[in-house]
Parts: sequence; C-alpha cells; structure tokens
Amino acid sequence: MPIRSSWVARQRGLQLVGAGDKAAAALSALDAHRLAVAQSVDPQASLHVAEALVLAAQARAALGDATAAARDATTAQAHLQATVDAEHPLRVAARRLAEGSGS
Repeated sequence: MPIRSSWVARQRGLQLVGAGDKAAAALSALDAHRLAVAQSVDPQASLHVAEALVLAAQARAALGDATAAARDATTAQAHLQATVDAEHPLRVAARRLAEGSGS
C-alpha cells in the first residue's frame, strides 16, 4: 500500500536513516516532500515541507551529494524562516546543511 501521509513518509525516512539505508531514506524523504507540498495549506511556508526537505538534505549529504543536500537545505530554510524561530533545532540543522557542515 502506498504511503499517503507526509508525516508517515518522513517517519519512514528517519527509520531508514537510523538503519543506515541512505538511498531508501532519500527516496522516502522525497516522497514526504511531494506529499507535504500537495497537502500543505501554504506550500511556500510549511513546517512539514521543511521537515521533509531537511531529511532529504541529510540523506543526500550521507550519500555524498553535497550540492543536492545544500539545495534542499537552502529551500528548507525559507520555509523554516516563515514558521519557526531562528534557534529551532530544525532551522539550525538546515543552516548547517546549507553551509555544507552537516546536521
């Protein structure tokens, strides 16, 4: 059965990261992002979209794709700037990933 919830896809991605399956985690994160965009009230300022993008950035960084990781993290930063304060852990992680210094 396909996953139809961005939260479920994101949780699955987190499990896969923990299990060391980076490629599957990246795919799950991209699925979470697609679902979050489709389900969000404001796809330009959504915490759920940002969470999926940070997970995608983490998975891509783990796969060695620093360029894609930085791109995802930079996009996440715009969502996070609109939804959480500057010291929120997700925003800090996105900032570090965008700079190339990991989560």
